[in-house]
Amino acid sequence: MTQVGVFSFSLPRMLAQHFGTNGWLAIFILAAFVFLNTAIIAVVYRLSKGKSVFETLERSIPKIVLFPIYLCICCFWVTIGCLAAKEYYLSFKLSLFLRPIR
Repeated sequence: MTQVGVFSFSLPRMLAQHFGTNGWLAIFILAAFVFLNTAIIAVVYRLSKGKSVFETLERSIPKIVLFPIYLCICCFWVTIGCLAAKEYYLSFKLSLFLRPIR
């Protein structure tokens, strides 16, 4: 419940900061991109007949090209994980009104 509460209080503020006072309209625009991304994932999954994304990549792209792609994916996932953990930590700290750790 802490995650839901923190999310429901922090999302409107983030939308107002990045998209202005009518930032809630951006939710519909971003939802279209999310739907498109999900549709592309579903099409690729059906074309690969249920095989892993990595198996499909290894069958269609040479290994020398895959190494930088895998490295970029790894760095992206690590960055997203760190940012999500930091945001959760700051939001959780805010919800408990804790003093900052020095």
